[in-house]
Amino acid sequence: LNINLETVVSLAMLACHPAEPPDPMIKIGAMIIAATALGAIPQLHKLASSGSSAGVSAATSGLTLTFTRFNLLATLTVKAPSLRSCADSVLRCLPSLVDALQQAETALILLAILLLVVSLPPNDSVTSRRGTAALLLALLALGA
Repeated sequence: LNINLETVVSLAMLACHPAEPPDPMIKIGAMIIAATALGAIPQLHKLASSGSSAGVSAATSGLTLTFTRFNLLATLTVKAPSLRSCADSVLRCLPSLVDALQQAETALILLAILLLVVSLPPNDSVTSRRGTAALLLALLALGA
């Protein structure tokens, strides 16, 4: 086995700088992210158009948001080394970031749902709003 320094450096550079992703990967990722947004439209529309959050638990919405935010943090923590290696080209990292982008989008959607739920009756009580504010402040304090 004849391995020289040039071969080792070449392999290391290939590992740190993977080839540019093919266009289909970016298109599939964009479709997944778009589908995630489309899935939330019916619930957001129903809440907004009915003027009521009856049947939707503020606590469950808050817990779901919390779970999603921590999932996103875990994903970014695991992906941090590979993200640093392709920091010079966002497109090269994009296919490996689809799950993180989808989780971030889901967290924003869940935040919108939670805010709608606590702004509409019967969940528009002071207690529900204070609980939501406390949750959001805790998530911010924890970096989530």
